[in-house]
Amino acid sequence: MGIPMAYAGSVGAIWAGRYTGADPNAQHPTQTMKNLSTLCLSLASLTLLTPIGWAQAPASAEPVAPLDMDEVDRYMEHVDFLASPFLGGRLPGTEGMEISKDYVEFYFERAGLAPAVPMEPTGDLDGPGNSWRQPFVLGGKYTVEEATFGIIGQEAFEQGEDFGVPGWGGAGEVSGEAVFVGYGIASGPEDYVGLSKDLDLSGKVAVMLRFEPMGEDGKSLFTKRGWSGKAGLGGKLNAVRKLGASAVLVVNTPGAKDSRIKRLRDKKVFSNTQVDIPVLHVTGDLAQKLLDADGKGLKLEELIERANKGEAVESLDVQLGVDCSMAYKGSTAENVIGVLPGKGELAKEYVMIGAHLDHLGMGDFGSRDRKTAGKVVHPGADDNASGVAALILIAERLKADFDAMPEGAQARSVLFAAFSAEESGLNGAGHYTKNPISPLSDLALMINFDMIGRIENKRLSASALGTGKGLEEFLAGLTDRTDLEVVLEQSTMPASDHWRFVQAEVPVIFGSMENIHDDYHTPRDTSAMIQPEDAVRASMWFHQVLLESSLFEGRFEFQDPQMAGRRTPPSANADSASPGQPKVLFGIQMGESQEGQSGVTISQVTSGGSAARAGIQAGDVLTQWEGKPVQDFPTWYKSLLDAKPGQEVTLTVKRDGKDMELKATLDPR
Repeated sequence: MGIPMAYAGSVGAIWAGRYTGADPNAQHPTQTMKNLSTLCLSLASLTLLTPIGWAQAPASAEPVAPLDMDEVDRYMEHVDFLASPFLGGRLPGTEGMEISKDYVEFYFERAGLAPAVPMEPTGDLDGPGNSWRQPFVLGGKYTVEEATFGIIGQEAFEQGEDFGVPGWGGAGEVSGEAVFVGYGIASGPEDYVGLSKDLDLSGKVAVMLRFEPMGEDGKSLFTKRGWSGKAGLGGKLNAVRKLGASAVLVVNTPGAKDSRIKRLRDKKVFSNTQVDIPVLHVTGDLAQKLLDADGKGLKLEELIERANKGEAVESLDVQLGVDCSMAYKGSTAENVIGVLPGKGELAKEYVMIGAHLDHLGMGDFGSRDRKTAGKVVHPGADDNASGVAALILIAERLKADFDAMPEGAQARSVLFAAFSAEESGLNGAGHYTKNPISPLSDLALMINFDMIGRIENKRLSASALGTGKGLEEFLAGLTDRTDLEVVLEQSTMPASDHWRFVQAEVPVIFGSMENIHDDYHTPRDTSAMIQPEDAVRASMWFHQVLLESSLFEGRFEFQDPQMAGRRTPPSANADSASPGQPKVLFGIQMGESQEGQSGVTISQVTSGGSAARAGIQAGDVLTQWEGKPVQDFPTWYKSLLDAKPGQEVTLTVKRDGKDMELKATLDPR
C-alpha cells in the first residue's frame, strides 16, 4: 500500500532521507524549527534551576506562555501520520508498526535525545553503542526442557509422580532452606493473618498449601460457596515472591473438598506465568517427606490445622534444590526509548515519561464496534497517537531547558519511552519494569500519557497521585502554569502502562482526558477529531512537571495506591450500550491457546471477580457457556454481549484434561 497523497509531501521527504542515507538531522521540509531564543528558558523559569528542597513547592511562575501555533501544527503532523490508514492501526508485528517505531526514533533523535538501551545490561543510560530499541517476546510459549527437584545430599524426587511443573512459574536453578508458609495468604476475613509483613524469605523455598483456610469438612472458611478470590494462585505466589522467595512448592492440601488434590499438574508447554521464579506442584506425601527430613516430628495435618487458624510459618532444617530449565519462543515487539542525560550527581537518578505507540490494527481484538471489528482500520488517533506526539514535543522543549542550565546545575536524567503492546496487556511497560535500563530504585517518578488529544471543557486529569508521598502537594504548586483546569486525583486505574510501574512500587502520574469519549476503540478515533490546541497545552504543562521533577532533590516515597474503576465511554454506561461493548465483567486475562485447541485459555484471574468467585483458575480452558460450545474468543465474546449484570451463567472449563462445570454470577462493567 502506498502513502496516501495527503501525506506524500509532509512525510515522504522524511522517509526518503532516512532510507537513502541522508543526514538524519536534516530539517523536515514542512517544519520550521523554533528560533533558539524561543526555546531557551524564560528568566522566571531559570530561577527554578536552583535545587528545590523536599518541603518547598515549585515557585509561582509568570503568566502562562501563549500557545505557539507552529507547535500546534507540528503536533498535528505527528498525530496525522501515526493515525494514518497507511500504518494500518499500528498493531505490533505489522509493517505499519515498524514504520511507526522508525518515525518515533527519527524524531527522538532530532529532538536531541540519545539512544538509551544498552546492548549489554550495563545500566549506562547514554553509553556508546546504545540502541533505541528494547526488544521483548510477545505471545510466545514456554517449553520445559528439564526439571529436577530433591533434598540436597539426601533424595531426588521423580517428576510426574512426586512433583510436576504446573506452568505457574519461570525457569531457574535454586537451592535454599525450606519454609512452610501456610496458604501464602497475608490476610483474610475476620482478622485472619497468614503472613507477617516483616517475614523474610530471601533465598528460601516457600512450601505453600493450595486453596485457602478450610473447616473440618474441607470447605472454605472464607466463603460459603467454592473458594474465594484469596485462593487464587496469582496473588499467593506474588505475595511470597515479594517477600523474597526464590522458588515455591505448591502442595495439594490433604482433606480439601476439591477433586484437584488427587492429581499433579505437570505441563510440557504452556503460555504465560504467574511469577518469574520456579514453581513446582507437589503431593501431600512429598510435603510430609520434607517434614520428616526436618527431624522435629512435624506432621502436615498439624501444620494445616495451624494454617487454618492463622499464621503458621515454620522454618525447616531442610535444604532443597530446584532446577527448572525452559525455552521461550514468540514474536518480537520493541519499546523505543531515548534519554536526555542529566547534570551533576543527580544524573545518576532518572525520571521517565512514556506513552504507548501501539493500537488495535484492524480491531481484531479490543474493538468496541462489532460491525467493523477485524475489517476496518482502527486508527487510534487519541489512543494513543496523541500521547506519542506529546512525547516528541516535550523532548524538544526539555532538551532546550537542559542546554540552558548553568554550569554546576543538578538534574536527573530523563527517559522518553514509546511502549509497545499496551493494548494486549501492558506488555512493553511490563517488560521494562522487569528489565529496566537502570535500577528501578533510581527511578524517582514515571509519567504516562494515554489519550490527551480530546480534552473536554479544558479539564486535564492527573491521577494516581496517591502512589507517591507528597506528590499531590508537589503538583498543586504547578496547576497555575496552564490555561487548563488540572484535576488532581489520588486514585489510579490499572488500565494503562503506568500500572506496571505501580506494581513495581514506582510513584506515577497518569495524564489523560477526564472522561473517555465514545469513539474509543472504534474506527471513529481519527485525527480529524483531535483538539490540538488543548493537547499542546497539556504537553506544555507536563513539560513543566517533568522539568520540576528532574530538578527536585527529594523523592516521592511510594505508597500503595487507591484504586479506581476503569473509565468507560458514555455508551458503556447507558442502557443502549455500544454494540461492541459488554455490560458485564468476567474478570480474566486470556492466554494463548495451543495449536488445534478450541476454547478460550485463561492466563490470569482477577481476585474477587466473577471468574474467581466461580472457582476458575489460571490455566483453565473455557469450553462451554450456557450449554453452547466456546470455539474461540470471538464466539465467547458474542455471548458476553448478550449477558446482563447479575445473571448467573453455567459454564464448563477443562482443567488438567478433565471437564468441570461451574456457575458464575456476572459483575456489572
